[in-house]
Amino acid sequence: MGTQCLKAKCSLLFLCFLQLLFTIVRQVFDFLGQVWTSILFNFFSILITIVGCFGGFESRNCYLYVYCFWQILSFLWNLFVVCFYLEIGSLFDRDKDENVLNLGTGSRSWFESNGPLCEPIFNESHPVSSHQTFIRPIHVKGCVLYYFVIESIQATIQIVLSIFAFISSFFLIYYNSHESTVGTDHRRRMPPTTALPAYSISQSMRQSMRRSNNELENESLPSFYDINQYNVKSSSRNSLKSSKNSNRNLSSHLYINTQML
Repeated sequence: MGTQCLKAKCSLLFLCFLQLLFTIVRQVFDFLGQVWTSILFNFFSILITIVGCFGGFESRNCYLYVYCFWQILSFLWNLFVVCFYLEIGSLFDRDKDENVLNLGTGSRSWFESNGPLCEPIFNESHPVSSHQTFIRPIHVKGCVLYYFVIESIQATIQIVLSIFAFISSFFLIYYNSHESTVGTDHRRRMPPTTALPAYSISQSMRQSMRRSNNELENESLPSFYDINQYNVKSSSRNSLKSSKNSNRNLSSHLYINTQML
C-alpha cells in the first residue's frame, strides 16, 4: 500500500507539472489574442494546481479536495471549449458566439492570424475605430492547422490531464484517510498510560544515585557484625595482657618478701 501511495504521489506531482506547463503556454497565447474568459480560467487553474502540488506533497486532504473539485470544473470547461470551436452538435457558432470567450471585446484567437503557415488577408479599405484593438482578417489561407483545431487540441490535452489528475488525487485522499483511521484505531487499542510528573525523572535519578553511593559505602566499610567481633577480640586480648601483668606483679612481690625473710 505504501509503494502504491508513493507511485500515486509521484504521478500526481508529474501531472501537476504538466498541467502547469501547458496552462502557462496556453495563457501566453490567450494573452496575445486577448481571450479574457480563458485568461481568467487559466489564472485560477495555475493557482489551484500549485495548491494541488502542495497537498499531494504534504498529504493534505483539504487541499486535495479543492484540487479534485477543480479538475471536474476544468473537464467541463475544456469540453465546452472543444464543442465551441468544433461546433459539435450545432450547439454553438464560433463566428456568432465569439463574445462568450472574449467578453465582448471583439478579440479572437491568436492562432487565427498567426497559425502555422497561415496567410491572413485583411480588408485595407475598412476603417479601423480607435477602440478596436484586434483586426480580424477577411480570409486566412494556407494553414496547416486552423485556429479552432489548435484550440481544440489544447483543450483536449487539458481534459486528459484532468482525468488522470482526478484519479491520482482521489487515490491519495483515500490512502490518507485510511492511514488516519488505522492510526486512531491503533491508539484506541493501546492501554492507557499514566503520565509521569515532570519531577519524577530527576527524583528517580537521585534515588538511584543514593543507592549506588550506599552500596559503595557498604562495600568499603566493614559491617556492624565484623566491628563487634573486632571489639570482642581486642577486649579479650587486653584482659589477657592485664592478667599476665597482674600475675607478674604478684610473683615479684612474693619474691621480694621471701628475700626479706
